[in-house]
Amino acid sequence: MADKPSGEVINWDDYSIHPSMYAPERPEKRSRKRERLPLSDEPFTRVFHSWLANHRLFPPHIRLLIVLVLLSREGREPVRLTAEVAGEAGIPNRDKSRYARDLERLGAVHVWREGQRALVLTVLLVAPK
Repeated sequence: MADKPSGEVINWDDYSIHPSMYAPERPEKRSRKRERLPLSDEPFTRVFHSWLANHRLFPPHIRLLIVLVLLSREGREPVRLTAEVAGEAGIPNRDKSRYARDLERLGAVHVWREGQRALVLTVLLVAPK
C-alpha cells in the first residue's frame, strides 16, 4: 500500500528544479536547404527514369534535357555535364558534348565551359507561370 502523507508541507523553494528535468528538449527546426518548386496551373507529365532507359522511346538529346531539367531544379541552378549526368541520361560519355550543343541550337539550354573543365549547362526552358 502507498504510504500515508505525513502531513509535512514541502517547501519547493528549497529545491532547484530545472525545466529540462521534466520537459524534454525539442530539437530545433531545421530550415529547408532549398525552397519548394512553385505550383503550376499548366498540365504536366511525369517522366520516370526507367523510361529513359528505353532508347527507342526518347532520342538522346531529349533524354539529356529531361535529366538536366531534373538536376537543375527546373532551370534554377546550372549543371556540370559530367560522365555521371550523361550516364543518367543513357548517353555515351564521348557524345555528351554533341547532344549539349544540339540542345543549345534548339534554344533549350545555354552552354559554356569554365576553363578546361566540364561543360556547364543552364536550362532555358522554364514552366509557364
